[in-house]
Amino acid sequence: MNYLKKFFAGLQSDIRLFIFLLLLIEVYRLIFIAMMSSSYMTPETPTSEIISALWTGLRLSLKTAGIFTLFSFLFVTIIGLGAKVRLAIGVIASFILSVLFQARFPYYREFQSTFGMEVIHGINDDVWALFMTFISSYGLIWRLVIAIILTVACIAILSRLLFIKPIPLPIIRSKSRQIGFTVGLFFAIAAAGLFIRF
Repeated sequence: MNYLKKFFAGLQSDIRLFIFLLLLIEVYRLIFIAMMSSSYMTPETPTSEIISALWTGLRLSLKTAGIFTLFSFLFVTIIGLGAKVRLAIGVIASFILSVLFQARFPYYREFQSTFGMEVIHGINDDVWALFMTFISSYGLIWRLVIAIILTVACIAILSRLLFIKPIPLPIIRSKSRQIGFTVGLFFAIAAAGLFIRF
């Protein structure tokens, strides 16, 4: 029963982490569209098209947020590592997303698309030459500074969000009801996983 209580509390923190990462990606997407709209969108572009892009992007981002949350679910909620591990996973995810958000601006200006096969092809190029190009032409240093500042802001939010007092496990006295609750929780998690995956 004690494990179930910890599991139930941990699951709530995982849900909050998932929602945070999903919203973070969507906010970054919205900012990207707003900042690039003057160069790549005409004034006649209908609002419905922007909303459709945000909605499609949100659905695609379910997997990204889900992958990061899966690490938290496995290592913290199931295995029982400390809650700080969940925060660390959230911080790492926020940093990666913030770096990719900043990298997306010069990448889109160069290729007029989001990250694609060009990234893989670039691995075979001269790494030092690429690094110097990133600094001189694409503002690697100041973009990295912005990504770090955004990550610090994410840490401030996550450190509060993840340590909100969870809703306590309902009092279940009989063994049969405990089993029923556990089975129901298992199927709910499985259904959520399938929804995020597909």
